[in-house]
Amino acid sequence: QTNDNTKPGVPQSWWTKVAVSPYGTVQHRDFEGKPLWGAGVELRYQVTRTVSLGMRNSIFDYPAGKHEEGGWLHGKGIDETEVLFRGDLIRGGGPGRDRFSMFLIGSGGYNYNTDDFDLGVGPGVSIRFHKNVALEFDYRIRATVGGEEFGAATGALSLRF
Repeated sequence: QTNDNTKPGVPQSWWTKVAVSPYGTVQHRDFEGKPLWGAGVELRYQVTRTVSLGMRNSIFDYPAGKHEEGGWLHGKGIDETEVLFRGDLIRGGGPGRDRFSMFLIGSGGYNYNTDDFDLGVGPGVSIRFHKNVALEFDYRIRATVGGEEFGAATGALSLRF
């Protein structure tokens, strides 16, 4: 059992396949109006060298509504939870030294403010600066069960153990 975080052929525990990524995100809920800014934390597990599963929890800077103040710390605390599937398509640098990768990301999420589920898919890129530190960016088109479509861009600082 190996992972892309260490040298090939060296056995690793499950813990070395875990990444924690604080991130910033922006959503364009109607592709036209003001963007909705947010932040959160992703917990990801590297299943194989090219496949990972993760979970994101986000808070957003919602504008003031008719019956609420809005802002970062309004309402329920966590505004959105997502489960993510990531498959790397192109990797550069070789096993154990992957410095650049392009990936597809799929998601299923729930927004606690709108009480709506959504599905999303899109491309992403990861640039690794150190075996434990990378910058990652992705953009997904997401559609809710209620019929709304929107874009979501995310930039993350990935920290591995």
